[in-house]
Order: sequence, then C-alpha cells, then structure tokens
Amino acid sequence: MDLSLGTNIIIISIVFAVLSTIAVLLRFLARSKHRLGFSIDDFFIAPGLLFSVGLCINNIVAVTQGGLGSHIHLDPKGNIILDNSLRIFLQVRVPTPCPIQ
Repeated sequence: MDLSLGTNIIIISIVFAVLSTIAVLLRFLARSKHRLGFSIDDFFIAPGLLFSVGLCINNIVAVTQGGLGSHIHLDPKGNIILDNSLRIFLQVRVPTPCPIQ
C-alpha cells in the first residue's frame, strides 16, 4: 500500500500524540499506585505533553489545510503562486504576528 506523503504525516502525528499521551498517563498511574508522590519532573511533563500534542495538531492542519506533503503550484514563468493553501501553510509553519499578504 503506497500512501501519499501527507497521509503518512497525519498517521505519524496521530500515533505520536497517542503514544505520548499513553506514556504520560501510565507514568502518573504508576506514581500514584506506588504512592511515590509527584516531583518537579512530573510537573514539567504535563506542559511537555501539551506542546507535543499541539505540534501534532499543527502538522495535521498543515497537511489538511496547507498542503504539506504536496507540490507547490508554479505559474508558467516558474514563479510560486501564492494561493490560499500556501498562505495557510506559511502561517502554520512560520508564526507571524500579521497575516501573510
């Protein structure tokens, strides 16, 4: 089965988001089951999980809305055509305070 690059990115993003969530939940379950209490690394793992899942969501949006994994459209002169999907991709990949014109 030969999947497109965009489909592969979506699958990998979902798998990593699920695996990291399971790992953090199992860590908290093990710490509470053995009554070890939580330390400073446990308080940093929760925001780390949020950032990890956020990056996975960012990749999925870049594929579905921004065309990540597909070719960039060119005009007959070879210049890049700045269509809506490329604008979305650039806004997802390059955080800017103002929208790209």
